[in-house]
Amino acid sequence: MQYVGAGRLPQRLLNHKVIEAKIIVNIDSSEDQIVEQIKNWWAQFGNYLITFLIIILVGVGGFRYWDTVQSDKAEDASVSFELVLELLNKGEKKQAKSLIKNIKQDFPNLAYTQLAMLLEAHILVTENNYKGAEETLLELIGRDPVKGLTQVAASRLARLYLAQKQPEMAMQVISDELMDNVEGGLWELRADIAAAMGENERALELYDQALEQSQLLGYPTNNITLKKNNLPARRAHK
Repeated sequence: MQYVGAGRLPQRLLNHKVIEAKIIVNIDSSEDQIVEQIKNWWAQFGNYLITFLIIILVGVGGFRYWDTVQSDKAEDASVSFELVLELLNKGEKKQAKSLIKNIKQDFPNLAYTQLAMLLEAHILVTENNYKGAEETLLELIGRDPVKGLTQVAASRLARLYLAQKQPEMAMQVISDELMDNVEGGLWELRADIAAAMGENERALELYDQALEQSQLLGYPTNNITLKKNNLPARRAHK
């Protein structure tokens, strides 16, 4: 069987403006549907995860990535990563985890490794291994970052803490210098954290910014609106 390398992805994925918009909405809006049910949220996100990661692979940190993709190791990593995606599409998580472990050992400094680690964290959450997912995301964040991927990992980690009712930890993650210049502002994530910490006025302001951003990009706003409208009820119960 031959695997299609990431260097030969469809040309339509190379439209950077579309990529940029999709990255913003995946980081900030579409990935936070059900904070209280982290497994369901990751399951929902998993429906888009493979496409999202391929988009990042092509569109984020492109120059740095394409500088390495010509090497033999990068070609081998590409084949291994494509195989991980195929295994996950078939539901073969155990084999996928084993292959991800090999990728981490054999190609520690490539973008493919960080992409594989995002997949590893996703698998661990679906297995209710939240501690393992946390450790994987922290390890990824601590690596020499590929532009965009480390910020994605940090937003995942913040969501993980938030879903486990640790909003202070979530705020610490997104307040880190690493996240200062993330495009899109992560408004909805920041609003959810503020709401969880009882800072409802601040949450209202952030939800308004999230709504404005989503409307500008043409994405659905129902979930943001619902959470914003629920804030008065939260205040009433305090």
